[in-house]
Amino acid sequence: SLKQVPIIFVTSHDEPEFELTGLDVGADDFILKPLAADRLISRIKARLRAKQQFDAQMQLVTVDSSTSLPNLAGFDLHLDREWRRGLRAGTPISLLHVAVDHFAAYQEHHGQANGQHCIRQVAAALRATCKRPADVLARVSDLEFAILLPHTPRRGAEHFAHRVLDSV
Repeated sequence: SLKQVPIIFVTSHDEPEFELTGLDVGADDFILKPLAADRLISRIKARLRAKQQFDAQMQLVTVDSSTSLPNLAGFDLHLDREWRRGLRAGTPISLLHVAVDHFAAYQEHHGQANGQHCIRQVAAALRATCKRPADVLARVSDLEFAILLPHTPRRGAEHFAHRVLDSV
């Protein structure tokens, strides 16, 4: 993702206020010319390590470990982005809520391991139904999934919902 991409100012301006302004507007580092190549490479590597750590933490916070789908927090990020995009462009957006019925009885009868396998199979079936790159499938709770369908009016969402039922 492009979030937290390091921004490094490389400049010959050595006035303190120029550096402060650069940092205030979002720069992560400020390097004065003339450049020492090894110093520049070292600082870039340090910033890229920080970016990788940020991405790893975001993965832990926004992805369901059992299904590898976005979790509720991850879904909220997608929903916010697509909602804003739809408002700007004046395009429809649809949302499907998928609940797994009678799961508690299934898990009680077949055991927790088989219950988790079942949830992963439901996720796989839903994933196979979401073919467009912009569609977002997420596991929003233990027994619930959400499917965000940008650029999809009601009739399209109804058709998609039937495909979801057939798939599961």
